[in-house]
Amino acid sequence: MKGDVCQPSDQSPRVRREKRRGKWTTVVAELDPEATDLKALLKQLRTSLGTGGGITDGELILQGDHRDSVVDRLNAMGYKAKAAGG
Repeated sequence: MKGDVCQPSDQSPRVRREKRRGKWTTVVAELDPEATDLKALLKQLRTSLGTGGGITDGELILQGDHRDSVVDRLNAMGYKAKAAGG
């Protein structure tokens, strides 16, 4: 619903790593795009990790395998992030 406030603690993003075009990427999925400023969150993660990235289909894509670091940073921000995949 529009206008509802969704706190970071109400969201449980999944962080997984994938190989895309032969290179590892870190994907942050299951974030509410209306309640979360994805662009600001992406910028914060890119700056803290020193890597590139973008937004595709409502998912944050970061270059490189940073799954554990991203989970730690999201948990520190108040999200209930969990690592997914192998």
